[in-house]
Amino acid sequence: MLLGIGKMSRPVTVCLVIVIALIAMVLLVWASGARIGDLTWQGWLALFLGVFGTAGLGGGLMSLIFFSDSSGYDARAGERREGHGDSEESD
Repeated sequence: MLLGIGKMSRPVTVCLVIVIALIAMVLLVWASGARIGDLTWQGWLALFLGVFGTAGLGGGLMSLIFFSDSSGYDARAGERREGHGDSEESD
């Protein structure tokens, strides 16, 4: 099994294949000399960092949401909020 890919879940494998395909397409366009715009290498670097930084931030936040939900933090926060509301009504 190449790089332990058989041990990954199917969605992770699909995302990895898509990312590799996108990188290959970008490299092919770049190698062919096609002019997509008048961006300097600094512009391309900024574009690359912006796209992958935003995707990384979104993925990180989504993973925190799933971790919070699966570990029970959301349920405990809801119970605490409901308990707090009951104590105010009884005063």
